[in-house]
Amino acid sequence: MTATELDLIDLTEEDDLNSVGLAVSDVAADDWASCQRVGEVIHFLGYQGLRAPSATGLGTVFGVFETRLRHRQLRVVETRPITAFV
Repeated sequence: MTATELDLIDLTEEDDLNSVGLAVSDVAADDWASCQRVGEVIHFLGYQGLRAPSATGLGTVFGVFETRLRHRQLRVVETRPITAFV
């Protein structure tokens, strides 16, 4: 994946998570509702995505709203719907 100049909200620090009403425990929780609400607000505000800690505690994840990207800003190779693990 190649990305350039994405307008993201960075939630990788615990203080940043707290500022949007989340805790590290919310990121790792089985119930994704609070994280999804934050994502919806970020989308509503016009950002292209977010950067957050991984639910595993190992590394960082990027959530990018494909429809908000400019030409050649990000090359998307494949997209799939995310389903909850049962």
